[in-house]
Amino acid sequence: SIEAACLRGIPESCLAAGNFYKNRSSRTFQELKRAKLLFAKGCRQNNGESCGALASLKAAMPNFDAELAKKIEAEKKLAQQKAEVASQQAARKSVEEACESSEPCRKKKASCERKAKDCADYGLCFEAGNCGTPKNPLLAMELYDKACNAKSDAGCYKLSYSHRYGRGIVED
Repeated sequence: SIEAACLRGIPESCLAAGNFYKNRSSRTFQELKRAKLLFAKGCRQNNGESCGALASLKAAMPNFDAELAKKIEAEKKLAQQKAEVASQQAARKSVEEACESSEPCRKKKASCERKAKDCADYGLCFEAGNCGTPKNPLLAMELYDKACNAKSDAGCYKLSYSHRYGRGIVED
């Protein structure tokens, strides 16, 4: 390819590859950045036309580097937010599935204890209104109850604490 020829040290191909990215009708910041890098490589290899194209690109977009940095940072932040949301949703689904079974543990099994603790932790999410969940003290109480029935110390503690201080309790 033309770009590969540029990377192998043929300066004329740097100009052609740079122009390809620069002149695309649907060009993105990433493509303009690639064009800039290719023009710069051709310029470093003493290709005058590449130097001219680089100067022209810089003149046309004087704030290119700052705009590119902002755009890349925004894209990274969005990707990070999407990953966090996906992670929260996966964790919530996992915990929801663990809490679905209201069967109390008959034996002291590590997996059963883990599920009960997850159920209690999920209750904490609803009590505080975090972990991507709305604040819902009544649901938190239900989850603490399920966790307690499944032999979770944390679930029993939070259940008794909620009763003691009237959190998530419907008043008569």
